[in-house]
Amino acid sequence: MSTFERVRRPEYTGRNRCWPCTITNAALLAVLGVVAAVVWLPLAVAVLVAGGVGIWLRGYLVPYTPRVAPPLFDRLPVPSPKSYEQAARGSLAGTGDEAAPDGEAVLDALLDAGVVDADADALALDSSFRDAWADERRALRDEDGEALAAAIESTAPEGVTARAQGSDGSLILVEGSDGGVTLARPIAIAEAAAVRALETTAPELSAAVRVSAARPLRGFLERCPVCGTDVVETTPRSCCGTTNPREEDDRILACPSCDRRIYTFPS
Repeated sequence: MSTFERVRRPEYTGRNRCWPCTITNAALLAVLGVVAAVVWLPLAVAVLVAGGVGIWLRGYLVPYTPRVAPPLFDRLPVPSPKSYEQAARGSLAGTGDEAAPDGEAVLDALLDAGVVDADADALALDSSFRDAWADERRALRDEDGEALAAAIESTAPEGVTARAQGSDGSLILVEGSDGGVTLARPIAIAEAAAVRALETTAPELSAAVRVSAARPLRGFLERCPVCGTDVVETTPRSCCGTTNPREEDDRILACPSCDRRIYTFPS
């Protein structure tokens, strides 16, 4: 292993970099540089170069920053350092007039249809459904807002309408007799694709079960429905990789590229 790899801390750099912590460490480095310049100018240059490389490779300069920074930021009147948009609360489930089946009934139906396999207390998607779902997501990924709204409407319960919002169609408003929900694009793609895939791989399932299954099936996603990046299981807000205690301790699936929640696991 090279010296570069031994020093580098990928958990605190790249997409995982906490910018408030990086900026704070850079400010402290600048102060050290000024102090060193008073003593000897070449020393100041050496300090700034070495410190800058350290922050670039490790994400921080001051030892134990990942331990100290989260509680420090929790006490400061500033926004939490890193967050994922709350895009995973809305769902097609429950948008129709009929009472939606409960979670246990939906799971039993998916198990009976072979969509989900249970093995030693663990659940996994059947490969045929997983592949069909991935194909449907790819088919919807490049659709504009109006086409995605039409796909949502075609898979939603009877009497439910959908329309794109915003110039880029990044939000889909789904309305039924009991009100409406707004779906972010990742959720709209994932759930419409899930219902479509269930229609072809498990046609024996009722329409109510297919729609109700759209939300929990999101918990099995491995890639972002929008950009295809591998999703990560994480917490809503973090600082240097550590949960900020002022936020709820949800476990979520999130896209590190889109900075969006894909699914919030039940508490």
